[in-house]
Amino acid sequence: MCTVSERLRLEVLRRRARGTRQYQLARQAGLHPSVFSALICSIVPIEYGDRRVVRIGQVVGVPAEECFSDCASGT
Repeated sequence: MCTVSERLRLEVLRRRARGTRQYQLARQAGLHPSVFSALICSIVPIEYGDRRVVRIGQVVGVPAEECFSDCASGT
């Protein structure tokens, strides 16, 4: 299991500070706003390479390999 990286969270916050609404970022990533929020807040468990998180990264300009942190290896 992993968590969303701090860099990804910060980029989302920067976009929001510049006036982009969270639902707009969610739409650009092809996600429902509640799913987007749950992912960014680490409410739902994610695995390394989760496509939803990678799509959020693409929207805010964070490379896929930098979207994840605290990934446990093994089971």
